Amino acid sequence: MRWEFDTHSTLEAMTQPALKTRGVAYWEAEDPQAGQPCQKIVYIGTMDAQLFALDADTGRKCEAFGRHGVVNMACAWKSPRTGWACLAGGRPTANWWHWTCIRAA
Repeated sequence: MRWEFDTHSTLEAMTQPALKTRGVAYWEAEDPQAGQPCQKIVYIGTMDAQLFALDADTGRKCEAFGRHGVVNMACAWKSPRTGWACLAGGRPTANWWHWTCIRAA
C-alpha cells in the first residue's frame, strides 16, 4: 500500500436511508510536473458531505482545493441555490459552487 487516508467522517447517512459508497474519482494534469503537489488527485466524497482532494502520490490533502483540501458539500443543502456535484471529463464541478460553500469546512 502506497498510503492511506482517514477522513474521520461520521458513518451516518445524511441524505439517503442506507450507507453507500460511490467510490473515488481520479484526475491527472495534462503534463504532470515531478515534485509539484497535486499533479495527480484522488477525490473522495464522504457520508457526512465532505469532498476531499488528495495528492495521489502522497495521500496529503491538496491545500489549494476548497479550504485546505476539503469542500463542505452540505453547504449547498442549506443554501437557496441547490444543485449537484459531478465529475464530467475532468475535475469535479457543481452548479451551485460558490465561495461560501468552499470556505465552510
